[in-house]
Amino acid sequence: MPGNGNTVVNRTRPQKGADVRPGRSQGHGAKSAIVRERAVVALLSESTIGAAARRCGVNERTLRRWLLDDGLFREELATARTAMFQGAMNRVQALASTAVTTLVALMARTAPPAVRLGNRLPDQDA
Repeated sequence: MPGNGNTVVNRTRPQKGADVRPGRSQGHGAKSAIVRERAVVALLSESTIGAAARRCGVNERTLRRWLLDDGLFREELATARTAMFQGAMNRVQALASTAVTTLVALMARTAPPAVRLGNRLPDQDA
């Protein structure tokens, strides 16, 4: 009853479950897609699972469980890792010609001694 410290419960409408409330996760322990996405990014950028967990705000045990038991999460991580690797390889490929030209110039007899690399290339003085 109001006023005596007891809580009055409205029994006219049943409470909606978490899975049907707008903007809520789908039950106890469920994480939103954005949290899972942050976890994938953290795993790709941190050196340990613990550091990744701290960075994305997920308990380390939860992150380890996703890695072991959640096939969809592992697939999302693998897809992101492949995309990151492909991006890096595309960049390396684009810079390879410039890198080789620079190395040849630094190996040439005409390069200053302080920066000259290795033995000079035969017939390749730049």
